[in-house]
Amino acid sequence: MHKEQLSSLSETFAININESIRLDIGPLRLVIHHEPNEWSMVYQWQYEEEYAEPTITRGVYNDFSDIQDNLHRFAYANHNPQLSIIPKLADRSIVARPRAPFNLIAGQSVWLYVSSPVWLSVCIGEENTLLKEIPVHRPSDTWFGNNTIEGEVAYATRTHARLSLEEGSFSRHRAITPVNLVNDTSGHLLLERISIPAASLNLYYDTQHHLWTSGVTMLREADSNTTSVKIEADAPAQADGAVLLSAPRIETQRNVFVKTIRALFG
Repeated sequence: MHKEQLSSLSETFAININESIRLDIGPLRLVIHHEPNEWSMVYQWQYEEEYAEPTITRGVYNDFSDIQDNLHRFAYANHNPQLSIIPKLADRSIVARPRAPFNLIAGQSVWLYVSSPVWLSVCIGEENTLLKEIPVHRPSDTWFGNNTIEGEVAYATRTHARLSLEEGSFSRHRAITPVNLVNDTSGHLLLERISIPAASLNLYYDTQHHLWTSGVTMLREADSNTTSVKIEADAPAQADGAVLLSAPRIETQRNVFVKTIRALFG
């Protein structure tokens, strides 16, 4: 077997007949095998080493026979060896709960950096035929809304919710969303959780191969009953040399504030 680090989560490989690769990305261990007329995969989630570098290990199927979970087989008569891994953002909103809540003082605005897990699209052939999307970390389901009737099903995740990029490193398998929080009210704004519209954001990577999303501005208005949300059209300024990896799953009108009945904070 041959093991090496992955420079980027967006990669294309040549996997010949009877060859396999194992990808270790955060808590995800994914094995993909190429046989005559068939691709197959198995995967499992393990203990997460928070800042472990993603790796790829090449071998044959028997090298990875210890992984038995989540077996998926795909019949495919074309013997093209091309395998592509394409990161995607979640297909729902991400409700992130800071590890420690904080108050945003009246009249203040700050940048908040929220990280969320990505999904991997496993594609084959030059036409990038999708086999399956697999989350690097599968968040739990949650409900976010005014009540049990008004709202949406979302994913729940924990985040450091850093107020500075200098506070520490970010995991390579999580996407960073820069959120400009603006408190236009006369009182403190307690932030215990925040909803990120992941399905409506672009996904980028920078020169250090960190993943970024479109920037988001959230303005709590003076009446304190509504929040305005603006999704930025361009790559975030914090992402040096950002390159677009994938477009939003749900297209929305850019550079326009969208009113929400309920604040996206809770």
